[in-house]
Amino acid sequence: MKLPFDVHADLSDSQLEDFYDIVPEYLFEHGLNENDEHTKDGLTCENIITKLAIQMKYRGLLSLH
Repeated sequence: MKLPFDVHADLSDSQLEDFYDIVPEYLFEHGLNENDEHTKDGLTCENIITKLAIQMKYRGLLSLH
């Protein structure tokens, strides 16, 4: 996954939101097999999405109901 920023640096709110948008796209393009089951990359994407959602909620960027 190519990103326009270093994910190991402190991300700005806009970078965090961009990352949160990019990962699901990658998941649907590269993280599912022919039976729509998660591949290893897909599982990694799911974990990243979860961690990003937690961080975004902490920053007030995402409302989880």
